[in-house]
Amino acid sequence: MTVEVRNMTLRLPAETANQLELLAQIQNVSLAEQVRRALAKYVESMTKDPECTRELLADFSRRQRAMEALIAGGGHEAQVPPEEVGKGRP
Repeated sequence: MTVEVRNMTLRLPAETANQLELLAQIQNVSLAEQVRRALAKYVESMTKDPECTRELLADFSRRQRAMEALIAGGGHEAQVPPEEVGKGRP
């Protein structure tokens, strides 16, 4: 079974890049593999953290209301409250 992969460009602070390179050398893996491992652990921790899950669901809900407002042409039923505009992660 082949896994679909995508190329991505990543910009990191030099210190972080240096640390990743050292960890890759110590573990005898490529830098790309070290980054994949780190990102997999990050994603796993984010999806298993109840607080993070609540935040993600709240962000989703805010974005959904914004999309509904956009589709409705700014109708009052679907408008996003001003205090929620711009909230959430990009």
